[in-house]
Amino acid sequence: PVLIEERFITPLHRSRFTRYLVDKPGKNNWPWLFKMYGGGKVTRELSFIAQQTESELVIQTPYLIVNRWAQRRFKSIRKKSPDVQFIISTNSFAATDNRLAYSANYRLRSPYIKKLKFQIYEFKPYPESLAEDFPQYPLMQAKATKEGLKEPPLFCVHGKSFVIDKRIAFIGTPNLDPRSFNLNTEEGFLFDDEVIAEALRTNILRDTAPGNS
Repeated sequence: PVLIEERFITPLHRSRFTRYLVDKPGKNNWPWLFKMYGGGKVTRELSFIAQQTESELVIQTPYLIVNRWAQRRFKSIRKKSPDVQFIISTNSFAATDNRLAYSANYRLRSPYIKKLKFQIYEFKPYPESLAEDFPQYPLMQAKATKEGLKEPPLFCVHGKSFVIDKRIAFIGTPNLDPRSFNLNTEEGFLFDDEVIAEALRTNILRDTAPGNS
């Protein structure tokens, strides 16, 4: 009971404003060959919300694949606010659970940094925060060794969230990639609350620290 209270009851905070966003099954009605361009309700709404960024957009996404449609949105934000910061926490090649997806977009890392001016932090497979985030990791590591695995289990980013100007926060299922934009049925919660936004921002930025990324 004490552990449950510490982890789930004490941290509770009533948001000033909360909205639930969800796609309809099927996402869009475009022909199959054009499904990757059809968009969806969550994509449109999050795009509109992101366009309101004035000074800082902090993002955490397991997969960082920014297609031309999304690149135009980021460029639009920077056009309105030249000094805006795009801070992104994502997986490194060593930490990702989908090396094919990472490999497919690795060549785009330079344009992301040079043209879109992203600050990209790639998560380590064995970060300093491992013991705090996953206290039972030694048990999993011992089990992996016992079963004959050559490498210990890696630790990776799986959160999908963002914070706008330390005020607007989103936590949900969409990755920053074309599949989430156009194919997958996505959902999540949008908050207009400084307390939740700051807590989420702090959590994401902790993953960008030198010992973790």
